[in-house]
Amino acid sequence: GEESVRSLNMAGLRLEGVDLSSKRFYACSFSGAALKNVTFAGSTFRMSFFDFCDADSCDFSGIDAQFCSFAGTKFLNASFENSELIHNNFDGIKARSCTFNFSNLYNSRFILAEFDGTDFVDCNMKNAYFLRIKEKNVSWKYSNVQEAIRDAGVTES
Repeated sequence: GEESVRSLNMAGLRLEGVDLSSKRFYACSFSGAALKNVTFAGSTFRMSFFDFCDADSCDFSGIDAQFCSFAGTKFLNASFENSELIHNNFDGIKARSCTFNFSNLYNSRFILAEFDGTDFVDCNMKNAYFLRIKEKNVSWKYSNVQEAIRDAGVTES
């Protein structure tokens, strides 16, 4: 079965080339960590914190994250494809060359987020907050953006 990790404090650490896929993280902190080429693919996260991380080329595909915070994190070339991202805080993130394609973003917040070359193709955006965002080269194709809470910026394209 999957290995469970509880209350692990990795805040501020530098992790490079680490495989943390298919694990279960409960109440763990990666806040302020520098993550490079780290894979969390297929992992489960509950009440875990990635605030103000620097995440370069990390794989979050197929994760199940609920009640987690990624606030203020800089994501470069990160994949969140095919993920369950429910009730999460992505406020103030900067995402460049990232993909959230085919993910469930139900009730997650992306307030004051900045997206550059980042795609949200075929996502469930019901009750997701996209307020005061900045976007460049973003695709919302096939996503139900009309069910998101949004102001100017998130358009059906």
